[in-house]
Amino acid sequence: MTDLRQGVTPTQHEVLDLIEREAAGWSLANTWEEKLEFAAALARCASNGEALGSIRTEAIHAAALLIDAADEITRLITATAPEGSTDARP
Repeated sequence: MTDLRQGVTPTQHEVLDLIEREAAGWSLANTWEEKLEFAAALARCASNGEALGSIRTEAIHAAALLIDAADEITRLITATAPEGSTDARP
């Protein structure tokens, strides 16, 4: 466990582990827009689900996709920010 993972719950570990396992493949197969759409669809499925195990799995997957999409958006912002700027906001 790294310092970045201290204080992280077991479920949060699952989200981060999923990102570590799948992010490279997601980036090859999907744009950040598609990741956001897929995450939203998974979140809707989770919110409409009945079986807690399935709801949890869909929520974890949605969270991982949202974080991965946000990370990709951050890289795009950073790449287009004026030189010397430390402001990562659009």
